[in-house]
Amino acid sequence: MATRPYISIQYEGEELGEDHKLGCKCCRFRAGHDLPIPATLTIEETRVAAQRFSYAIFRDWTQLNAIIKRFEGTLQKRWMKKNVKQRRDVLLKAWPDISTTHRPDFANFRESKKQISRARTMRSEAFLWPYINLEDLVQRHLLLLFLNSRGRTLPDIHRAADFDRAHVGFGFDDDVLSLGIGDQDFCCASHFLEDNPIEELCMVVQSRCSPAKYATVVDPDKLRLVKKLKFKHIRPATEGLVTLEIQHGIYRFLLACAKLILHDVEPAMLFLAPHQPEPDMPVPRTTEWENVTTHALEASYKNPQKLNLERLKMLVGGRRSAAEDHVYSLKEDPGYFINHVREWREHSDRFDRGKDACFCFSCAKDVAPRAVQDAFTALLVWDDIYRKLEFMDPMDVQMGRANEDKVRLADEDAHKWTAMSCIVKTLVIIETSILKDGIPNSPRLRNISNIFLDKEGVKDWAIASIKASDGQQRVHNLFQSIFDEYMCGLHRLQKLVEEVQYMLDNDDDATQYLDSWIVEHFSDLALLCELIKAILSLQPWYDTVGAMEWNERLTRQGQRMNKVDTTLGKLVTGIPTISPQTTRRFCDPSDSDFEYPADKARTKANVEKMRRAEKHLDDFWGHIEGEIKEEVGLDLQKIMRIRAFEPRTIYRTPPWQEPETPTRKTPTKILGEVDPNVNVYRAYDSPTRSKFTPTPAKEKVKTRGVIAGAHHPRTVADDAAPVEPEEVATPKVKIKQKAFNVFCSLLPTTMSANQPCREIAWDDFLSAMDAIGLKPEKLYGSVWHFQPCAEEFRKVHVTRSISFHEPKEVRRGNKIPRPMVRTFGRRLKHAYGWTDAESMFEVE
Repeated sequence: MATRPYISIQYEGEELGEDHKLGCKCCRFRAGHDLPIPATLTIEETRVAAQRFSYAIFRDWTQLNAIIKRFEGTLQKRWMKKNVKQRRDVLLKAWPDISTTHRPDFANFRESKKQISRARTMRSEAFLWPYINLEDLVQRHLLLLFLNSRGRTLPDIHRAADFDRAHVGFGFDDDVLSLGIGDQDFCCASHFLEDNPIEELCMVVQSRCSPAKYATVVDPDKLRLVKKLKFKHIRPATEGLVTLEIQHGIYRFLLACAKLILHDVEPAMLFLAPHQPEPDMPVPRTTEWENVTTHALEASYKNPQKLNLERLKMLVGGRRSAAEDHVYSLKEDPGYFINHVREWREHSDRFDRGKDACFCFSCAKDVAPRAVQDAFTALLVWDDIYRKLEFMDPMDVQMGRANEDKVRLADEDAHKWTAMSCIVKTLVIIETSILKDGIPNSPRLRNISNIFLDKEGVKDWAIASIKASDGQQRVHNLFQSIFDEYMCGLHRLQKLVEEVQYMLDNDDDATQYLDSWIVEHFSDLALLCELIKAILSLQPWYDTVGAMEWNERLTRQGQRMNKVDTTLGKLVTGIPTISPQTTRRFCDPSDSDFEYPADKARTKANVEKMRRAEKHLDDFWGHIEGEIKEEVGLDLQKIMRIRAFEPRTIYRTPPWQEPETPTRKTPTKILGEVDPNVNVYRAYDSPTRSKFTPTPAKEKVKTRGVIAGAHHPRTVADDAAPVEPEEVATPKVKIKQKAFNVFCSLLPTTMSANQPCREIAWDDFLSAMDAIGLKPEKLYGSVWHFQPCAEEFRKVHVTRSISFHEPKEVRRGNKIPRPMVRTFGRRLKHAYGWTDAESMFEVE
């Protein structure tokens, strides 16, 4: 059943014609000229359009609901049997102008070639329904999820999510203050409007099943007639109308898809057939590991989920553990420390050091202190976020004590979310600033990057478009949109981060320009976006938190800052006070004192080099900690002791000891071998065990009296040594040979640790972790998270998760390098208390 092309009442780019003078596609998109804007409608036109959309939504939903209740199982079987071409034909018939690519609203960022036409802007369909596209819906079971969620739930459940997923421009502001939020309990509409004046056209959207009451347009002059209980349902008319338009397009499309799949079913039977129980959702077979990209993609087609605090704790706990391990590795491993400093030096700001400055240590003497500041900042902030999540009550408890009338959380919960929002936004600013300084100075982009001061005196960067390739242009467009405050607010940080992740997964040409340092910091920014997304999912409850956050910012100067803010302030103030002489003396990457041959065989020369490098590193940290404590009174060692999960001891290489050479003794000959006349006893001359049968001794049985042992058992003498119980050996976990080899490289024994460890394939590492009950999941950027499975599926006793960064060598097709294998093994030992693989595992 084909449908006629949909005509949006919103802005359409084709109406501007050929002479719109909006520039190329990238420039138009970055400036937001392609995004839909509200149509200029009168009150009567808005009211008519709202009624038309409301009736169309419930008409299509009623039919879709009837079909899903009767034929969902049939729809699932038929859709899963279709190949990609057949699915594509169904989707094209249901929506002839359907978008072709994933997130078509970002297509202009991907098409920066000069030969592409610059004449027309994009249709608003790509922005209102970015998740309705061929690339996504022909794969997996996404259409079935879409049909199930929309066919079995009422439209009002999806209203807020539909508007949030759309990519719209300015004019659809959702900051109307008519949500009944505030500390006062408004008695009537008059008092409410005195504190919240509204001058624009509004729409009352309620959880109603009737199309006549689903969306009601209200003139600002008539708001005083609205009942108090409806304050929380008032939204701007522009937002309400575009939401109705989006829902109308969704239900119209899904109804057409269902009828096309059931093309041989009589139309009357679609509504007369008996109801069937809801079938289980088919899960397609896949050999891929779970990844956050798939979860985010499926979320667009599912019912809005409530906030999952346990998952947030899991993700933040893994990142917090990685931050702690990073700080201890910087203090413990000279090789790890100097490689990290080199990465920061390669991404240091050339603008402050001069255009002609080289990358020697003299020109980048502040690199090591910045690396130290970044490490401790990450530990402080992620630990604070984790502790805040730990002290939060479950969402059911929070919603149970919330105020339904005024749509606000309880004060104690609102304060917790406010503190969480503040610290997350602070860390977003920090990570964005680091990326903004590091990307144009990175080795793969610095040759085409121009750093300059804008009109306001703020550093900015651009690339030479003539020299830049398509991949470099795409990297610049995306990250420049993240750094620019206007464009980030226009396109939403979460959407931009998802587009960067899509580029990392699908565009090898652009990904090659992002090294591991950039990808690691982008991973942190993406995790922060997940936290922001979770906080925003509290809407409309989050509006209370936003108001409290604004009040807190205004009064923060008169209040006492919390400990984390104070510590961060001291850290930022104390790092610049480190003398350049200290850094130059102890932290020159070209200095041979940092040579750390831990991957080579243990010889006397290598052990002496390792001990010298460790002493050099200890001296550096001693001077750093001493100067910061003297200047600002900040004790870095105390921070590490307080924030660590468990106390740790810095490992140091013991002095070299010459291996003991076994002395070969001259075998002594018996006299019989020297003198043949001597008779020598030979074992083979005596009878064998099978031939020799000893005669049993006769035992005299007592026939009278009482046996002494029955009432007087023998006792051990008092001076006899007590028998110590034997230690019960812990049973070893049986795993396959390939997984056993992986853990032998990660957790070597004391003897094998003296030999160079071997490299490990990344897929083998993932399979080995999964084999013992740590399930891998790919997060944003290069982060892999390992979460303990259910207890019945775990082979080892672990209670917390851990995360690792996928090395850059793996993305090029190589194995995990030896230094990274050593780092992974050290983190596993610290996290779970493991010793060596041979004492824990055995081959099954």
